[in-house]
Amino acid sequence: MSFQGWIAAWVAVLAVTMGSESGRQAVALDRSGHESDVLWFERQPTDECWCGTGAAETWQVTASALFLHRRRPAALDLIEDAIDGSSVLNASDFHLGVQPGFEVSMTRRIRGPLAIEARYFGIDQWHAAVTQPTDQGSLLQVNFSAPFGFEAGTDIAASHRSKLHNVEVNGHYRWTDRWTWLAGFRYVELDERLTAELIEADEPFSFQTSTRNRLYGGQLGAQVLLWDAGGRLTVDADGRAGVFGNSAAQHSRYDFGLVTETDRGSTTPVSFLGEIGVSAGYRLSQRWSAQAGYRLMWINQVALATDGVAASDFLFGGGIDAGGATFYHGATVGLQFVR
Repeated sequence: MSFQGWIAAWVAVLAVTMGSESGRQAVALDRSGHESDVLWFERQPTDECWCGTGAAETWQVTASALFLHRRRPAALDLIEDAIDGSSVLNASDFHLGVQPGFEVSMTRRIRGPLAIEARYFGIDQWHAAVTQPTDQGSLLQVNFSAPFGFEAGTDIAASHRSKLHNVEVNGHYRWTDRWTWLAGFRYVELDERLTAELIEADEPFSFQTSTRNRLYGGQLGAQVLLWDAGGRLTVDADGRAGVFGNSAAQHSRYDFGLVTETDRGSTTPVSFLGEIGVSAGYRLSQRWSAQAGYRLMWINQVALATDGVAASDFLFGGGIDAGGATFYHGATVGLQFVR
């Protein structure tokens, strides 16, 4: 089943669970640590009270549209002129830009200051296409681990695709009115593919490199309330980071006339992922609020398609480069519901 299928089924099950518990009440802690009727997910009220219905909410659900920019790959000559060494196709030519995705998180208060959160986000559509003109018949080379030469056609058509999916489950501990600590498990998929082919060449030539990363591990983090005057507007910030085992793999292939060669490699580096963000909420009612924010995320020690070209070893096999790093940033816009 796809990520989207799992998420849809999960949402349906949780919706039924929320409905079955609509009559139940939970309790929260006041500033002294004693149980009170203050809402766990709501802030302390002032003259304009937005503190809910009088019973403590146990569910908080947020659904958002996500617009993430993936940093362009680091400069690296993929194809160059075999005579003078001038660059013909560089990794930095691929501008992946901003693409949309979606994010959903569900937090359930368990008891006192404790809660559990499940979160998913994903983007499939990063894609950049590049066409570079070449002098037909000139001698070019692809910078595999052992460079491979060929005669150019009129152009080189290349494309780069990338996708990212994230699932995590975190436990929350509300330390004070402003600070909440979190710890949990995170799973990340980062997959990429790069292809290139000659246009109108006397001898057809094409190659492709695909990379796969599966990150598993624990993370720690915190959430902090930056602004709440008791009215409709609140501002929060959060950060989380972890060290992950990465099951990384690479598959490369080239076709030259009637000849096809392939290479596969795999490794298990230790990767790092860090994420920070800020979000503002505007209460539309006692249950609903509009949300907008901005997030930054960076991952290192991963296999990237542009790095994989130079690592492709068609002589001895097993080529892979899992020492890459990438960076994402962008906006989120959505709605939050508490019950």
